[in-house]
Amino acid sequence: MSLKHSNLATTTLTANVASTDLAINIASAALFPTMAAGDYFFAALVNAANAIEFVKVTGITGVVVTIPAGGRGLGGTAAQNWLTGDRFELHVIDQTLFALQQEAVGGYPAAGRILKVPPGF
Repeated sequence: MSLKHSNLATTTLTANVASTDLAINIASAALFPTMAAGDYFFAALVNAANAIEFVKVTGITGVVVTIPAGGRGLGGTAAQNWLTGDRFELHVIDQTLFALQQEAVGGYPAAGRILKVPPGF
């Protein structure tokens, strides 16, 4: 599994999304990372009122984003309904940083162990 990231990755929804949907149709996947088996990233659904929901993405096929079971409403947000035209954006959330730390130390850190990032990283 590999955490993926891409700067400025944003698009819009091309169909309404129910709070239980695990497949999301987007306008374009061009700015999002290329996904292979086991890859993932965290994203946000955002509407005009700036309501937000964080999700975990485990695949993109064409313009359909795949979210695993349990991958909706992360980071203190709630799974909710979204409308065509709402935004879909790659975001760095607390789970992104935790996953990065896990990958950097080769697994879960031991209790009390903190990853130290060198200056300028």
